[in-house]
Amino acid sequence: MSDLLLLYRLHALWGGRKSIVMITYGLYFVAYACITAVGLVSAVQLWPHLHYSQYAKMCASDYKPKGMTIIWSFALCCEIMVFILTATKAFSLRRGAQMRSPVVTSLYSGQFIYYIVRIAHFIARINIA
Repeated sequence: MSDLLLLYRLHALWGGRKSIVMITYGLYFVAYACITAVGLVSAVQLWPHLHYSQYAKMCASDYKPKGMTIIWSFALCCEIMVFILTATKAFSLRRGAQMRSPVVTSLYSGQFIYYIVRIAHFIARINIA
């Protein structure tokens, strides 16, 4: 849901430009459809390897489906595209009167920090998986 809210914010930054809206919604839905498909395939592959662990007192598995290592890359691609579009808009407005406002400067810097942390998180998850 947070990704969808970020898309709404991006669309507001770009003034509702139809091409940006269509591209980002398309990318969003393709990314999450791929995540769903890979997740379902991985769950089917994982099912036979599940067992109850006496130590953990829950279901566990020592098998890791190969598809699980790429599941984060779809969301990462979506996040990178949104970051690039936000940065493009910020740099195109950097000399304008809008960017001289402390509120707008704070919003953009907060947005950039959020994206950098989020992208670093996805990259760390890919390397761990």
